[in-house]
Amino acid sequence: MDPARKEAGVPSGVWMGRALPQLGLVAGARITEEQMKNLFGEGIHPDADRPVRSWP
Repeated sequence: MDPARKEAGVPSGVWMGRALPQLGLVAGARITEEQMKNLFGEGIHPDADRPVRSWP
């Protein structure tokens, strides 16, 4: 997907929204291809493959 987007001259998407902190995402951060696949292709959290921090 990324090569086609670049070829078409479409800029990378960025995260926007009020609930981003609750999701562990940062406003203005570039959306990666893996995050797009997770969210729209699999219907799971964009960073589902990110290790979960352990509880103290």
